[in-house]
Amino acid sequence: MTLSQHHSAALAYGGEPLLALPTGTILTLATSYIPLLVAFTHEDKAAKGLRKGRTADEQTDPVYFSALEAVRDNRALLLTGDPGSGKTTFAKHLCVCAAKGRDVEAGLETPFRGKVCRNEQSLMLEEEWKELDSAKVVGCYFDLSELPEQVSSQALMTTTISHLLREAQERDKDIVVILDNAEELARDDPQIFEELMARFEQHAQKARLLLLGNTEACESWRLPSTVTRLSLLPLLASQRRHPVSQFLDSTPSAAHCGDVATGTAAANAALFALALQSRHAGQTAEDIVDAWLAANITSEKDLATVEQSALDQSLASQSPTGMRHTLPESPFASANPAFASDAVQSIIAGQAAFRLPVTEIVQLYHKAPTRTPAVIASTLARLGSSPRSRDLVEAFLNDSGPHAQRGALLVAEHVDEGDKTMAEKLASHMLSIIEEGHLPISERVRAGRVISRLGDSRDLQALAVVPAGEFSFGSTTHDNSLPVSEIWLPGFQIGRFPVVNRDYLSFVEETGRVWHSPDRADPERRNVPATDLTWHDARAYCTWLTLRWREESKIGSYEEVRLPAEPEWERAARGDQKAQSTTDDAVEQESYVYPWGTDWDADASNNDETGLNSICCVGLFPRGRSPYGGYDMTGQAWEWCTTLWGTDMATPHFKYPYTLEDGREDLTAPDSIRRVLRGGCFSSGRAKATCTYRGSLEPSGSWRGNGFRIVALTKMPIVADFQLPASAQDLPVPSDGSAPFYVTIISSTPPETGESWCPDVRRALPLLDKTFSPEDAPRMGYVPVDRPLWKEPGNVYRTKWDLHFVPTVVRYERVDGVVKETGRVVEGEVIVDGKLEALLLQ
Repeated sequence: MTLSQHHSAALAYGGEPLLALPTGTILTLATSYIPLLVAFTHEDKAAKGLRKGRTADEQTDPVYFSALEAVRDNRALLLTGDPGSGKTTFAKHLCVCAAKGRDVEAGLETPFRGKVCRNEQSLMLEEEWKELDSAKVVGCYFDLSELPEQVSSQALMTTTISHLLREAQERDKDIVVILDNAEELARDDPQIFEELMARFEQHAQKARLLLLGNTEACESWRLPSTVTRLSLLPLLASQRRHPVSQFLDSTPSAAHCGDVATGTAAANAALFALALQSRHAGQTAEDIVDAWLAANITSEKDLATVEQSALDQSLASQSPTGMRHTLPESPFASANPAFASDAVQSIIAGQAAFRLPVTEIVQLYHKAPTRTPAVIASTLARLGSSPRSRDLVEAFLNDSGPHAQRGALLVAEHVDEGDKTMAEKLASHMLSIIEEGHLPISERVRAGRVISRLGDSRDLQALAVVPAGEFSFGSTTHDNSLPVSEIWLPGFQIGRFPVVNRDYLSFVEETGRVWHSPDRADPERRNVPATDLTWHDARAYCTWLTLRWREESKIGSYEEVRLPAEPEWERAARGDQKAQSTTDDAVEQESYVYPWGTDWDADASNNDETGLNSICCVGLFPRGRSPYGGYDMTGQAWEWCTTLWGTDMATPHFKYPYTLEDGREDLTAPDSIRRVLRGGCFSSGRAKATCTYRGSLEPSGSWRGNGFRIVALTKMPIVADFQLPASAQDLPVPSDGSAPFYVTIISSTPPETGESWCPDVRRALPLLDKTFSPEDAPRMGYVPVDRPLWKEPGNVYRTKWDLHFVPTVVRYERVDGVVKETGRVVEGEVIVDGKLEALLLQ
């Protein structure tokens, strides 16, 4: 087809049936389309650049972009939705708008043309696309599930689409190529997207690509970074009120329409259409469909035929694109266009399955595990709390086959959580889903919600040990991360997970601190990162946790919990990994560094390619675990550090190389100076969701994509003016035995270099200073020996303290009330890799 032929086809789409009224009147797409929204807000767009934090008092209701605006703003877009969400209708609406334009004189009768409802507060904003409004865009729609058998996806791309792109370029036309049921494209060739995007890259900004697909089928796709992934929102209650008022107020029984389509299930576009026609509230999908069937099919025989046909179709094909493409012509389909949608047919099939024995229902699942979950879910909804429901749930929980995890997830909402045995079986399956990470992310997210509700048994406050050592700090991939330097850090511990809602809420409830988070009390979100927090909130939590953990003996009196400094965060995220150099077009480039390596893996973190556009349960990405065992260190939520950035968002005042001498770790700096954020968040791409990218925000700012994790360190620096006492019993070792004390015998002339002493002393001095000088170092006292006295065979160091070598580091602890030596390293051992560290961690 040529552009002109696509233009003609688009004009015809406007006359296709869309909604049906109780009177039987059929409304067309051009007169009854409801603008769809995507799960992406104006705040999300601003936060991609971390423009400015908001205080809790400044938080506003979300303002969503429309699906049409999402196409406008993205050259290549994958738009996903559940069955019945309105993907195909939106695609055809877009084509109609492109063919007619949306100016007043275009004659479109849609009552909501122009302004679009943006949130539950019924905020109405203009929907603008200048070129589309003036009919300067051509929409070319392809339903990949209806291609002739002789036309492969490859042929469609190399011939048909390529010709359209060339024609559009020759005629200087804007073009939107729409590929509906894009699952078919990926099944033919999973790598086809790279080639498809390469063709679009040749046609400047005038060519757009819109892929439409089922959420579950598309979520595991690995797309080029140039393709944006967004999902359609279900219809908001405010969106549904408009057409109910518009189309039913003038019909008979209009007075009874106040609750029509207000229920939860009516948020699905296809089910909304049935609820509208049958004047049903729509609390459950089964009630909507049953009410519609009762009003339109009076013969029990016809009803049985419709139900069995739907069930047969659910088993006939493993295609995830929808039963409507193989559904036999039904005389009832003309009564409402939504009848043939997957969402409706699955519910009708569920009624047929409802009449089967439990063993046969399980067999249905085994026969078609990708097609029957929606059918079985509907069957379970119909079974309610009956004994058959318990039997069916138990059968799935006891299943150990290849689809056991999915089966357990399928019945999760129907488990009696008061039944300890059943709840434990379900929890075991959910933990396996999370920890193994084999299922697609949407199913792992659901498992995370279930385990949160049941009580997540993982230790979400667990700490990972980061050993002392030197590592590469910084990156050449961004100017703000230059120069790269080698930094040595003493050992410390860091949270394996970000601080989660459950734990931060305990702090809030105990202290009364204000926390404006919609997730704070959600039982299914207890194990997601605590967000909407300022830097001050995070620090206050650390102070509180320090005291609590000391009381619980989880840490000693000499240890504290705090936010990580920037080098500590990066060390924990990347370990000893170094960037790899690559050559592209004769230009040498350095790779990004991720916790799992230097090659990008979209399923190793919650990032913008994951498509969630929200935080999720921690630990869902086991492939992204850091070298020291940290989860979610990139993506998910930006994490606060103690380190200062500066006042300019784009350029840091505190540049690399990192040094403490410029005051960048000043905890008392004013709020006008931004603090460093690390790791990226759910809306960050592969260039920001790294171990090295530096973000920032005002310390009083907060956002749903900002959280934190903790570090635990010793807080016992070098004792000033230390003098060796009369005996070991007089050393300043804590009386409760909670911490060791170190004595280091060292001398130097001059003290800065160790000159005139052996090489061991000169080499050991910098290492000892780095290990013990920082504020968070183990407590230690230097013993500067008198050189002439040292040469005397009977000197006090040898006879009283058993010190015969320089340097020597001795560890003392209080054991059963008595101070005893518990280890030492001498001379060259001090600088041997791991020796000093082993003494500290002993």
